[in-house]
Amino acid sequence: MLHPHLTSGPLFLQAKTVTEGMGSMDRVDVVVIDNDYGVRWIMREILSAAGISHQVTGDGAEGIAIAEEHKPRLAIVDLNLGGTTGLQVAKKIQEVSDATQVLVVTGYLGEMEGSPYHPPVVGVIQKPFDVDKLLEAVKGILDK
Repeated sequence: MLHPHLTSGPLFLQAKTVTEGMGSMDRVDVVVIDNDYGVRWIMREILSAAGISHQVTGDGAEGIAIAEEHKPRLAIVDLNLGGTTGLQVAKKIQEVSDATQVLVVTGYLGEMEGSPYHPPVVGVIQKPFDVDKLLEAVKGILDK
């Protein structure tokens, strides 16, 4: 169930409860790596409501381990993880799971401007993000 403060504005999502614990499933389509608890929480809610299997972590090394074990089709990675960058994590994910594509999320879009990103990074979403646009990007990648 969504937090009452998220029932309006850009993060509004009409959702029915989906089984929690999708992170323990064998198949993982998406791994979310973000050191911000609030972002992890809303990503978990969004992906659960959409019925997308996922695991969520705040740690780059743990995210890389999840990618290595489950070979998800998509990793949603925060650009600034504290101690490492999302691009470094994306590179490591590519090494352990070459089919995993990366969608970078950041509140600091200026850090990405002017520096071309290369596979596995397939796109950048700016925080705060619109739920519909995020889901559209995720589903577009997963449907390929």
